[in-house]
Amino acid sequence: MEKDQKMKRNYIFLQVLILSLFIFSCNNSNKSGNNTPQGVLMKDAQNKEIQIDHKLRSDQENKSWLDSLFTRTETYSINIYDPDKFIKEILKDSVKMGIFKNVSESTQNYKALSFAYSMLGNSKKIESDYLPAIFYYKKAYENALLADDAYLKALSLNMMGVVYRRKSASKTALEYYTRALKAAEESNISTDYMLKSIAISNEGIGGLYRMLEQYDLALKYYKQSLKYEEQLGSLLGKAIGNHNIGKTYRLLGQLDSAKIYHEKSLEYNNEMNSIYGKAICYNDLGTIEMLKNNIDKAYLLFVPALEMANKCGDSTYIINSKLNIGWYHTRKNHRDTAIKYINDAIAIAKRIGNKSAIMRGYKLLSELAQNRKNYLNALNYFKLSNAYGDSIVNEKTQQYLVDLTILYDIEKKRNEIESLQKDNETKKQKLIARNRLIVSLILAVLVIIVIAYVFRQKGLQKLDVMESELQKYLLQIKDSKNKNNEIQERDIKKLAVKNNLSEREADVLYFVNEGMSNADIAEKIFVSTNTIKYHIKNIYLKLDVKNRVEALNKIKQ
Repeated sequence: MEKDQKMKRNYIFLQVLILSLFIFSCNNSNKSGNNTPQGVLMKDAQNKEIQIDHKLRSDQENKSWLDSLFTRTETYSINIYDPDKFIKEILKDSVKMGIFKNVSESTQNYKALSFAYSMLGNSKKIESDYLPAIFYYKKAYENALLADDAYLKALSLNMMGVVYRRKSASKTALEYYTRALKAAEESNISTDYMLKSIAISNEGIGGLYRMLEQYDLALKYYKQSLKYEEQLGSLLGKAIGNHNIGKTYRLLGQLDSAKIYHEKSLEYNNEMNSIYGKAICYNDLGTIEMLKNNIDKAYLLFVPALEMANKCGDSTYIINSKLNIGWYHTRKNHRDTAIKYINDAIAIAKRIGNKSAIMRGYKLLSELAQNRKNYLNALNYFKLSNAYGDSIVNEKTQQYLVDLTILYDIEKKRNEIESLQKDNETKKQKLIARNRLIVSLILAVLVIIVIAYVFRQKGLQKLDVMESELQKYLLQIKDSKNKNNEIQERDIKKLAVKNNLSEREADVLYFVNEGMSNADIAEKIFVSTNTIKYHIKNIYLKLDVKNRVEALNKIKQ
């Protein structure tokens, strides 16, 4: 089965090569494509695919990395969050990623296709090209739904949260992080890759709450994220987690707690030998000493921070380090050295548009001029600092309004959830009460049925006894009547013989004894009533009686 699958992938791989060459040959005649973002993305993808024939090595080499990628998709070992050397090389090679996507699509391997789109999105995110990154992550999510894979759903949602967070779209980012966290937690999967996804979601939500200055909530999610990173044993995750918690404590003014977490972060970065991570930690620890006004201690931390920031080429931390060293020399009143570091920082900050750094730089220059009693320069620098400060305030005011809207929406949703929970609890209690009532009624009916059944059985038993006694009584009556009838019939025969009654007259006398009327007797023996009257008259003469009563008494005698 696996061999057939590989053969199928190789065959499709060759088809992709042929198709790519065809696209290359037709490229010059199709330059007027769609100008929409999606059209641009598709055109960009096509332009990259036509480079395949120039960049591919041997078929065996391609088969090797392609099989390796498909194997990794099955074991979830494609780490988009912290890619290893192999994945980093794939991310840099747009042709390989295009082949992986096309083969996955041709074989309808939705799981691999979701990974492919996530990798394409990640490569765009690294380049800060956010529009195509979002497009690719959404495609990754669509294929994760087709694959019905909880991890891939959480992965694509998390990555969309990262992109929107970088775009300062806090509300949208929070929505995606929350959906990712929910997808991961509801899956009940406790593998390492899923725990990593949960850690990333918590870290992202914590970052958003820190942006909104909801520091207590930020700490809650940061600490939750760190717990998972420690469980996974991820050095990078633990370094980032401790840095985030330390920075939040610093914003709360709890400098001692902040220092503890920043020192832990530095330990992990030293263990990884991460230049970038160490530059961040030295800056953070130096800032804490600066806030404590420990000038010399701060300086000893800012100097290595600048060296490492220069090595990794991160403009933000180069600016921060230069301003921090400029602050030190300002405090020491080393005018020329201070001006050099501060002006360098301002120049870089203007180039990348970092207004906060520019404002701080001019404020330091104003302070330095004031120390030299050059009040005119001090005033001019102060005005420049305020101008940038006002600009930042305006932006912060707008952001504050946006944040208030976000907080309002969050609170509104929270209230709605609480209201729904209360309604559900009320409905649940009503349902429980109704079920109890139904059960009680059913039990009551069952008890009544049982009692009725018992009484009925007893009644039937009593009825059987009464019926039995009645049958006995009726039998007794019947026996008695039969005996009386036998006696009376015998007496009538004797009386008939004694008084010379004919056989017909004896029968009529018998029926008279039975209490039958003349008409009944006539009907019984099929004669007329007059005939019966004639017989009765003869009976009376022979028995020497005047009526029926005397005749019956004669029988009893």
